[in-house]
Amino acid sequence: SLVLLVCSGLLFRSLRESEMFRLGFDGEKLVVAQFDLNRNGYNRAAQRVFYEQFVAKLGSATAVAGVTHGMVVPLSIGRESLGYQIDGVQPPDGKKYFSLANDIVGSYYFRTMGIPIIEGRDFDPLLTANSRKEAIVNDNFARQFFPNQSAIGKVIRTDRDTEIRIVGIARSISYYSLGEKPQPYVYLPAQQFPPSGVTLFVR
Repeated sequence: SLVLLVCSGLLFRSLRESEMFRLGFDGEKLVVAQFDLNRNGYNRAAQRVFYEQFVAKLGSATAVAGVTHGMVVPLSIGRESLGYQIDGVQPPDGKKYFSLANDIVGSYYFRTMGIPIIEGRDFDPLLTANSRKEAIVNDNFARQFFPNQSAIGKVIRTDRDTEIRIVGIARSISYYSLGEKPQPYVYLPAQQFPPSGVTLFVR
């Protein structure tokens, strides 16, 4: 009984402490759905059409306030990263790239997830593969790589030497665990960087 009482007390304290951490996004009334179209014979072009039509149908439902998609589910084990060059910033230890966590997200991702854009703007929903490439970074990225100046308009490049211009700064969230160390993060638009698979987020 004493052991159970101690364990219960520790669990209760952990729960109270976890409530003090700010997620950075709004988890209320947010439904997450994952499925794999590759297994059903959809090629990349067919997948893009499917998701566009599916999101449009979901968005028209009266109970739905917002719908979007992304590759990474916050606070899950899934992780994505790319090598980036940042204009005017030299990677440490003679490396060519910064390895940074990132996500590829659909239109209205930040509005649906409740993640504020604190400077600049959201992705243009009319972006195409031929449009000038855009990125949104979090405020930890902006502070780390561009202290005492704005990150808006700065250029980053992927390891494929694709030039991407920063158009917005989003508030940092808990990406992988509660109370994690602040880290830089990059968001890329799905219209320009087609993902291999997506997760739907429906509010």
